[in-house]
Amino acid sequence: MSLLRVEKLDLRYGDSQVLWAIDLAVEEGRISALVGANGAGKTTLMRAIAGLVRPSAGRISFGGEDLARVPAETRVRRGIALVPEGRRLFAGLSVRENLMLGAHVRTDRSAVADDLSKIFALFPELEKLSGQIAGTMSGGQQQMCAVGRALMARPRLLLIDEMSLGLAPVVVDRIAMALKSVNAEDGITMLLVEQDVELALEIASHATVMDTGRVVLDGPSTALIDDPKIREAYMGLAA
Repeated sequence: MSLLRVEKLDLRYGDSQVLWAIDLAVEEGRISALVGANGAGKTTLMRAIAGLVRPSAGRISFGGEDLARVPAETRVRRGIALVPEGRRLFAGLSVRENLMLGAHVRTDRSAVADDLSKIFALFPELEKLSGQIAGTMSGGQQQMCAVGRALMARPRLLLIDEMSLGLAPVVVDRIAMALKSVNAEDGITMLLVEQDVELALEIASHATVMDTGRVVLDGPSTALIDDPKIREAYMGLAA
């Protein structure tokens, strides 16, 4: 069953159209990837799903509900959380304060405390640095905090935009393992936007390929990773 469905979505910025007739389905409990070159429209699509930009045509539904008139904050309450490109932490607040901001829409305060403990178990570095100002941490630590903040909303759907951008491979591997663990243990559905196509196809079970604002391929990751066109165009490998 599709938890998220995008149908015939167009989006414009002023006079410029950036998305054309996008169709996308994310199955519940699955990690899906949205891949493609820089400028393909991946981040714009993620922002549309999160309610940060408004499509000019088409439909986004979540759990069978049309999101057309649902504002961004309400989408968080319904179970959609975004880890934005560039992390967007509150640099002047502590790590703990940033994490707790992820739970600001929740009313189950005792469960919030339990979830904070889970985040610290997932990323032990954050517990050690919980009182540190977030802007003074390394890029990798900030990305862990951004993921943790989104998870504190207890989402049904976690949107992750450019997880690996600017990070060392060892840190990327840590975060990827954490995401797979959360997906397996808690069943959180994930949509991962990633320029590193090989990484994305290793993490996700299903992938959608975008190019210049359009979907050009869609299918199981195992099939796409062996596709000669994908290997040549996006992985720099000979066809």
